[in-house]
Amino acid sequence: MTKNFILIGVIFITGFLIVGCENKEELDYTDFESHFITEASDAFKDTEEIHIEYFYSQYCSHCQDIKQNVLHFLSKLDDTEYYIIDTSKVVNMYL
Repeated sequence: MTKNFILIGVIFITGFLIVGCENKEELDYTDFESHFITEASDAFKDTEEIHIEYFYSQYCSHCQDIKQNVLHFLSKLDDTEYYIIDTSKVVNMYL
């Protein structure tokens, strides 16, 4: 139960931080290939470490709208692990 509250808190904090990010250069998902998850079994893991899993689809207009804000936010993370999941490409993803 505590982990759910932590996750919800992280989502809200992430949202507020994304709004405040200044975009200087245009980034693309390919700039973050080392953070990609390609197997669904690698997502949703129950770990003790706090991390971010960002789900997007190249066909989602809302994802495209926030793409630069999210990528700039992720590029500034130093101590928090993050993973990027393209739901249109990941293997065995059932949402």
